Amino acid sequence: MKQKVQILKWMAAKTKPYVRNLILLILMGGILSFVRVYMAYISKDLIDSALERNHEILMKTGSVFCLTILVQIILKWLSADLSVKTAENMSGSLKIRLYRHLTNARWTDYMKYHTGDIQMRVVGDTQVAVNGIIDGIPKGATLFTGLLAAFIALLSFNKEIALITLLLGPCSLIFGGLVGSRYMSFHESTQEAEGRYRAYLQECLSHMLIIKTFCREGDSVEKLRKMQAEKKRLAVKRTFSTTLINTVAMMGLGLSFLLIFAIGISRVFDKTLTVGALTAYIQLIGQVLMPFVDMTVLFTTFLSAAGSAKRLMEIERLRIEKAEIKPSIKEFDELILDGLNFSYEKDKPLLKGISVSIKAGEIIGLVGASGQGKTTLINLIMQLINPDKGCILLKKENTIYNLEQFSARDLISYVPQGNTLFSGTIEENLEMGSTGTKAEEKIEALKGACALEFVNELKEGLNTVIGEYGIGLSEGQAQRVAIARALLKKAPLLLLDEATSALDMDTEKAILQNIIGLKRERTCIIITHRLSALRYCNRVFRLENGNLKEKEPAKMLAELNERAGFSVFFNASEA
Repeated sequence: MKQKVQILKWMAAKTKPYVRNLILLILMGGILSFVRVYMAYISKDLIDSALERNHEILMKTGSVFCLTILVQIILKWLSADLSVKTAENMSGSLKIRLYRHLTNARWTDYMKYHTGDIQMRVVGDTQVAVNGIIDGIPKGATLFTGLLAAFIALLSFNKEIALITLLLGPCSLIFGGLVGSRYMSFHESTQEAEGRYRAYLQECLSHMLIIKTFCREGDSVEKLRKMQAEKKRLAVKRTFSTTLINTVAMMGLGLSFLLIFAIGISRVFDKTLTVGALTAYIQLIGQVLMPFVDMTVLFTTFLSAAGSAKRLMEIERLRIEKAEIKPSIKEFDELILDGLNFSYEKDKPLLKGISVSIKAGEIIGLVGASGQGKTTLINLIMQLINPDKGCILLKKENTIYNLEQFSARDLISYVPQGNTLFSGTIEENLEMGSTGTKAEEKIEALKGACALEFVNELKEGLNTVIGEYGIGLSEGQAQRVAIARALLKKAPLLLLDEATSALDMDTEKAILQNIIGLKRERTCIIITHRLSALRYCNRVFRLENGNLKEKEPAKMLAELNERAGFSVFFNASEA
């Protein structure tokens, strides 16, 4: 019960900015309901005057009848237009709000969800929730208004028939309430299955090269087919609940019509009721009974909206990272890691008491076997994750800043592992590093990353459009554009995580020399498995078994050479 109240409060909060529009929709719906009831009266007079061949009344009622139709057309058009605009505004606003929350969410919380599932929630569930609110509230109010107006009108014609009609109507609602509790869980399961399906499909499309080269086309199709079958099974269960409710409602409606029609026909034969009055009865009975049927459909729509709202609330409960609300630091003289401990799993420490001091302008090499925690250490510096113990400090002149209270994001530029380019132009990718930069600055950044030459050779240059994950560029070219993007930010701390892995040694050498020779001094931490990069480092650290040990670059090169089985790879003098 508590959860249901929370869902209702969430839906009410999201509806609040659009209350005025909803009131207008309800008013237009209410007017339409009264117009329909009035049409029942007009149709009675219209039919009776036609049978009596009273041309004067026929012309008069005919004109009024046409006017009511015109009023309905105008009101429906205005209502549909306002409904669409309100739904789009609410949907767009909610999607932006959810996306903003995701961008500020803690990295560890965000990584628990597959991007396909998140996309399903932000796009699919948002639309279901909004439709349930924007369509449901005005429609529910309109149905109730129409039912009440039609019942009062029918009561004025015949109390007996009005009371019989009113007693028969609620049966479908009662049945809908019994089935409704299960319907909501069916909807959630269906949405979750849809999320899993989209997530796997997204991965297949993103990694089509792997599927093709490993000849897994058939296996991937079969897995999709099974997931589709599960999705279909859940959708059928959900639809069965809706159909069952609707069927019972329609059966009740049909029986009620037959009963009332039989009573009306007998009275027409007895000449105690005119044909026009019978027509009015049938219209009014429909306007009393149909709202009950529509309410059962609306009930399932609202349950779907509540189920989707519950899934969206999960996203909004993701914890916000503190870096977004801390004062920002722009410069530093020294970066200090003081006794950092970190573990992803309890009692399985990955980093143990990491302590090191890095002076501004130093080029630091960080080596170690895969899985030792090098990227994790970088993530700690970038405040994507928080240490279990210890702290990260920044010193500027005589002031020391603890990153528990301050944000270091503005002074960091990062080149991660793998291809991280967006679909769009090369220039748009560069501007992810810094917006509003001049053309000269972009050219300088491309020069620093040894990317200017190949970009100039492209037909469209900076305006060349690349596909997702940098399709259209080689791995080495994509990596150089990513480095240029990082250089364009002009941040004092540059983090390179295997950023030159796809480059030949000459290009790697040129880029690292360019970084060292930048006009504005950069502190650089280079994570690498390649010995060639260590030649340009002032200091080199090895991360092994959770411990960080510093060694002279020359000694580290000699040690790594020996481990790799080379007697000579790089001379100590080159280090």
